[in-house]
Amino acid sequence: MTVGAPPKQGFGFLGEILVRHGVLSAERLAAALLEQKGRGGRLGQVLVDAGFCTDEQIARALAAQFRLPFAAVAPAELDLATARRLGLDFLRRHVIAPLTSKGRLPRLAVADPLDVEPVDRAQAMLGGPCETLVALRRDVLAALDHAARLDASGPNPAAEGRDDDASDLLREMLLKAVRARATDVHLEPEEHSFRVRYRIDGVLRQGGSFPKEKGPLIVSCMKMLSQLDVCEHRLPQDGRARLDAPSGQVDLRVSTLPTTFGESCVVRLLDRARGVPPPSELDLRPRILEPLSGIALRSHGLLLVTGPTGSGKTTTLYSLLSTIDALERKVITVEDPVEYQFPMVRQVQVHADVGLTFAVALRSILRHDPEVVLVGEIRDRETAEIAVRAALTGHLVLSTLHTNSATGAVARLLDMGVDPFLVTATLSGVVGQRLARRLCRECSTPHPLSQAERDALPEAVRAAPDLRRAPKGCEVCGGTGFLGRIGLHELVVPDDAFRAAVMRRASESELTAAAEAAGFLPMSVDGAEKTLAGLTTAAEILRVVS
Repeated sequence: MTVGAPPKQGFGFLGEILVRHGVLSAERLAAALLEQKGRGGRLGQVLVDAGFCTDEQIARALAAQFRLPFAAVAPAELDLATARRLGLDFLRRHVIAPLTSKGRLPRLAVADPLDVEPVDRAQAMLGGPCETLVALRRDVLAALDHAARLDASGPNPAAEGRDDDASDLLREMLLKAVRARATDVHLEPEEHSFRVRYRIDGVLRQGGSFPKEKGPLIVSCMKMLSQLDVCEHRLPQDGRARLDAPSGQVDLRVSTLPTTFGESCVVRLLDRARGVPPPSELDLRPRILEPLSGIALRSHGLLLVTGPTGSGKTTTLYSLLSTIDALERKVITVEDPVEYQFPMVRQVQVHADVGLTFAVALRSILRHDPEVVLVGEIRDRETAEIAVRAALTGHLVLSTLHTNSATGAVARLLDMGVDPFLVTATLSGVVGQRLARRLCRECSTPHPLSQAERDALPEAVRAAPDLRRAPKGCEVCGGTGFLGRIGLHELVVPDDAFRAAVMRRASESELTAAAEAAGFLPMSVDGAEKTLAGLTTAAEILRVVS
């Protein structure tokens, strides 16, 4: 590296910087060093996984350790010509982004300044020294996605004429899905072709079509990768696999389904490299973030997160879990699947095929003296009753429910047969949430409201400043006008009037009215505020909150 002096050696130096700047206590540093000794890996990752530090705090400390500048990297700063010259696969593998030069030397943003060898290789390929900067891993990968955006919509249909190996073709599809930030890959047989689609930012996008005969080969490769029965074509199957991508290891959840024209397969991608965001990065308004953070620190009670599949419920639970000090409190989870591993948290994977259900696991967990219990999902009366009684007996219980609104979760518990007294005695709060597409920061354009549109807004936001924007489409967002997603939320914190409505088994509409009397604002209001702030569009809000 040409910028900065050699750092002081030793694992402890990074920790010393964090302690010296008041980011980390000496006690937490000692616990993290002990955890690192047991599991290996970098100290910075251990600190982030434990929730002791944020990614940015670690990156800034590494910059200080190596006497390098820290930079917040935007996709538009990427030097596309240099990126292509160095090779995107090489850059992703080592998380390096070449940036447009601001002086005499080329600039390289790195996520890991400890990994010196690839930087030296990059400098050799460029024919001279470079200025090195430290940046967040997610920012570097987002900048590299900028270069690959046009190539991220799926395999080239021109490949239909080539006799590609099915396993290579499958790997190409999965890697492109990772680069495009897709959450799911859909492999779909049709009467005369085989179609690939990617779900990106909650919307399915076309990924190309292939000759029909390629379909069974590709699906068979996926089944072998996830250890499913390749000879079974008549019954649905579910499995898991892992993909080694340049950005890190990606967990795959695989599901097959026999259809009229052959086996359909859906692959869900869980990118471990993205990590768990802290609550402050969940797009929560202060009126929701502050009481929610307080609930997560209580010694007992039941906190529920509701919404449809794919609305980010698990991410919200994980984010809240990351704020709980697992050094001082025993934390146990029961999940299906375990999507992210936390240091010092005991996590249980459900195996219904051998009788390990949510209810069975939860009953055993309570005998292990936990203070905090996370239940991945409440699916039946037995699980609901055990969770509620755990909250009643001095445990903090976090869980999810598949309902359309926060107040609907209460009605659902009552429908399951949970006693209204237990609900009123234990329920601390219910979060309802959805995910809407976020406008691309690079190309969205101002689009002020008309008077008619303002009149149609919820009364609570009509006086808000109008910073509304509209999608346009550019190379960064792949021409869609949207890049990433934004959370929409509502929060019910029960008061006496709400509890009284629960005790008389009020309907969902009556529960909503009781909550509104105490200041509850529905998700549509949060959506309207974020539309006026220029973060998303009214059409997106209607699409996900209708």
